[in-house]
Amino acid sequence: MAYPPSLATKTVTGRFITHPDGTPAKGTVKFTSKLFVQGPADDLILTPFEAKLTLDSTGGFSLVLPATDDPDWVPVGWRYSVVAMVAGKSLKAELALPVSGPDVVDLADVLDASPVPEAPGFCLAATLKGAAGGLAELGPNGKVPAAQLPPGNSGQVEWTAIIGKPNTFPAERQVVTWTEVQGKPATFPAAAHGHAWSEIADKPATYAPSAHGHVMNDLTGTLGTGQGGTGMTTFTTSAYLRAASSTELEFRSAAQVLSDIGAAAVSHTHDASAITAGTLATARGGTGLTSFTANSYVRASSTTALQFRTAAQVLSDIGAAASSHTHTLAQITDAGAKVLVLAAGAAVPGGTAAGTVIVRTA
Repeated sequence: MAYPPSLATKTVTGRFITHPDGTPAKGTVKFTSKLFVQGPADDLILTPFEAKLTLDSTGGFSLVLPATDDPDWVPVGWRYSVVAMVAGKSLKAELALPVSGPDVVDLADVLDASPVPEAPGFCLAATLKGAAGGLAELGPNGKVPAAQLPPGNSGQVEWTAIIGKPNTFPAERQVVTWTEVQGKPATFPAAAHGHAWSEIADKPATYAPSAHGHVMNDLTGTLGTGQGGTGMTTFTTSAYLRAASSTELEFRSAAQVLSDIGAAAVSHTHDASAITAGTLATARGGTGLTSFTANSYVRASSTTALQFRTAAQVLSDIGAAASSHTHTLAQITDAGAKVLVLAAGAAVPGGTAAGTVIVRTA
């Protein structure tokens, strides 16, 4: 805690070890101030307080405390009550921290760890037990028999009537073994309580997590590719993810994917030069033919097939004659009104024409 500037302070340290191996001891040290200490210059009053520390891994501690005889604070010359609970035993003493002393005070230098002196002993002759002018006895019920009580006090003994009593009664520390404690419960459920972090002994320096799992809602942030995620929080509609590297993903459009994998769309076209094998059927706009007969013609033989036709077959198919042809006279339907010009060599009745013959009908 921060103390007022005018209040002198001292750093109190200490270290406890165990017997016989000298290992660091475990326990606590408590400093108690029971007085209100006033600082007129600062217009402040320091309330009574208790500072309790847990010994660290070396068995030691360090604490800053106000001096007990600061002339600017009253009263002057008070003391701390110190209680050390170490290795299952307690050490009680008083501690003064004078302003004139060192800035760092070690308990081993200033604390009197001597046991509290016993009350001075005394003994009486056994013949005084139960005798007049001697000492009263205890009856079977643990009480002084009425016959041995002074008259007129209704069983009460005046303090002044007790002889041989000591002048003072220093507190005696009584150690009782666990087996000597009567009526103790079988179990000791912990009551609701708390501890300061500094009071927890032997805590580890680090806390490695044990094997465990989390539900998805416990996760925060973005799961990267190194943890099996995408490293992304939003996506482009209809886009594809592609590994851009061994540790990174990227979006690719459908057109980019086709280009990446060397593919074409389901619906696409080709230049005629791109057709390198097979025969284009009539259903696809082709002929279904792979070779042709010179000077032949191609005719649809049905709605789905083509066939070759010679020139003569074509003339027959379309009902035509060759550009150079002849007719019999019978085939001329209006010869009576016409002039027929016959070329030389043409057949005429009775022979052939030697030259041009003009026949005129009557």
